[in-house]
Amino acid sequence: MTREIGTRRQMRPSYMVMTGLPWWERTPKFLTRPVLRLLLLSLSWGLALRSRVSWSVRSQVTRTVTLDITTADGVGRRWLFDGETRRIHSTSQLTRDADHRMHFRTSAQAIRSLTSPRAIDEIVAGLVEHRMQLRGSPFALIWFYGLTRRIVRTAPTRGPRKPIPGGYVRPDPSRDGPERLVREPAVAELDPAWEGAWRARSRLWTVRGGGGEPMPEP
Repeated sequence: MTREIGTRRQMRPSYMVMTGLPWWERTPKFLTRPVLRLLLLSLSWGLALRSRVSWSVRSQVTRTVTLDITTADGVGRRWLFDGETRRIHSTSQLTRDADHRMHFRTSAQAIRSLTSPRAIDEIVAGLVEHRMQLRGSPFALIWFYGLTRRIVRTAPTRGPRKPIPGGYVRPDPSRDGPERLVREPAVAELDPAWEGAWRARSRLWTVRGGGGEPMPEP
């Protein structure tokens, strides 16, 4: 009588059966889709309101662009940024291709990426692993993420809460060392004859964009 000898199959828990997906992507779609729609709608209302009452938000809307966030399971939202009025509008009607588009494989992945305090890391990982697609400029995506954090902060603000003891608050000539430090007096605007300073200013997007000047494409 022969005895059949085979390898013992290792039993895996039930939560590991679905092709190795992380737990947040195994959540049923009938739960994640309404949550994502509510999240996108809240961001839409929040950005639209802030673009009317907050100058810090209005100052960042310097050009007319459209941005879409969509998922493969049927959720989508479009944001319209009007560079002339500096207003933000939103709609669920995706009638044409947007200037920038972020497409997720599932609603669960979109929720995690938009609410995570490390959203940029989540998005980069999704692009590398082909779990999401990006059309347009990645800088626009980072810019949009920064706007959403003006509505809800998902991570604590870094930095000390109290003044650093012994902080450097005024110039001390005794600590300059052997080199010579030239301290220019504070001025309200650049000297028109200072050509080098004007060339340097032309490369500072933060200064130009905050002042409402036209910006080149990234």
